[in-house]
Amino acid sequence: MHRSLPNYTAPQLFTKMYLIFAVLLCAVSALLWFSQTTSHQIRVLNQEWQQYGHSAQQKYKLLNDMRATFGYTGFIHNFKNYVIRRDPTYLLAAQSDMAAAQAALQHFRSLPMSSSEAEAVKLFKLVIDGYQKKLDAIDHTQVAQLSVSALDQQVRIDDAPAARSLEVLNQVLDAAYVQTSNRTTQLLQLSDRRLQLLSWFGIPMLILLCAYCVYLVFRATHAKADLESLFAMIPDGFLVANTQGQIIRSNPRASDIFGFTAAELSRMTIEDLVDPQFAQQHVQLRENFGQTTQHRRMAAGNDSFVGVNKSGEKIPLDIAIASLPMSGEAHTIAMVRCKKTELELKRQSETDYLTSTYNRMGIDRLLIAELERSKRYDHSLSLILIDIDHFKRVNDQLGHLAGDAIITVVAELLKKESRPSDIVGRWGGDEFCILCPETCARDARGLAQRLQEKLAQSSAIKPLAKMAITLSIGIAEFDSNRANTLEKIFARADQALYRSKQRGRDCITLDSEHSTMNSEHTDSD
Repeated sequence: MHRSLPNYTAPQLFTKMYLIFAVLLCAVSALLWFSQTTSHQIRVLNQEWQQYGHSAQQKYKLLNDMRATFGYTGFIHNFKNYVIRRDPTYLLAAQSDMAAAQAALQHFRSLPMSSSEAEAVKLFKLVIDGYQKKLDAIDHTQVAQLSVSALDQQVRIDDAPAARSLEVLNQVLDAAYVQTSNRTTQLLQLSDRRLQLLSWFGIPMLILLCAYCVYLVFRATHAKADLESLFAMIPDGFLVANTQGQIIRSNPRASDIFGFTAAELSRMTIEDLVDPQFAQQHVQLRENFGQTTQHRRMAAGNDSFVGVNKSGEKIPLDIAIASLPMSGEAHTIAMVRCKKTELELKRQSETDYLTSTYNRMGIDRLLIAELERSKRYDHSLSLILIDIDHFKRVNDQLGHLAGDAIITVVAELLKKESRPSDIVGRWGGDEFCILCPETCARDARGLAQRLQEKLAQSSAIKPLAKMAITLSIGIAEFDSNRANTLEKIFARADQALYRSKQRGRDCITLDSEHSTMNSEHTDSD
């Protein structure tokens, strides 16, 4: 019978995954705790055995040394032989054994001891100290004449406490061995039981965990591959930099924009891709921005952000940046879009194809911006409208190609004679305009007169036309007391141009309520 798989919603699926992960986490935690405690007990056992083995080995050795140097094979043997035989050689041997016994005793006392050991060592030391005093008091030349019994009475010491002390020390060491052995047996049994439980439950759990980890790795690998594919497909340049500005990651589009390979970008800083004159400013901007988690956008356009590609070409950029902590360190992520093509398209959309001056769209945009600036700062602004006189007759007599050539010559003259701050545009057909910031109407009239004079003297016009080419000009000035919208100021300039044509053309007329001026008769005004 066919059974369909459960149809979980996204929240249910995530909840189920979280529950599975929580159970696995608890199981792994228990397994780790179990392993850690068992490992700790084994380490404790090992440390105890090492400590006991080292201490017990030293104590057994010292105990044997004390028994050998002090007992009936050492000091006591040589001392009795001296008492019986009066031979100084035995006295020297007894003194040597005494020194060795005292050294072994001193070393034993330096080791950690129980109270029983300390008491036994104390008794042993009393016996040794007593013998040492007797040895120090012996004068071989004086006692040589004493009888054996007399000399024995003079040097006799009860050495039974020393023998009992050595026996007690040996018993204490044996008891410590038994205690350590019992504890070791208990720990080994406990560790063995835990290891059995670990093998019964831990290994299957570990296999399950490994299988799940393989699954997660498989999913993560695919997710990483998907992320890398997405990263490579991002249509904008993508750069990741650390707090020092070092580029640590880039995508193929960033390489396309700047002309550097990914390997070359990884050896560069963000400032290497910035116009050198703005590099230091950009460092300060990046450092300040790296301290926040805000997003910032730097757009190309009037306030363009300029980058530099591999060939040294300056390129306008639109950049969106964000600060993001990664691996405990703040990083800057930048999305970079090259505005070169966009700005070129915009320039083309605002440029007259014949004269390469601004077209009506560009003039409208710039005039609005200049009007706003003049209003804000109360600065002068003049608009000059220019019309080529009798241009229809030129087209009819000479043809449109000659007409286009004359329009081009006039446009080049306007651009050449205007200031860098002036904006020259073709308003349409044979009409041009010049936008003159920071210029009053009287100064604009001076420019208009110069244009008429230069055109009359132009050697480029004569081969193109059999007649004189003249200009009718109307000028309107920004007036804070009058309406100054785009339409209003153009209407005033157009009215002035219309009056110039009415007055016979080849005239300059200012937009004024009381004066109109003819370039031929009123220049002295």
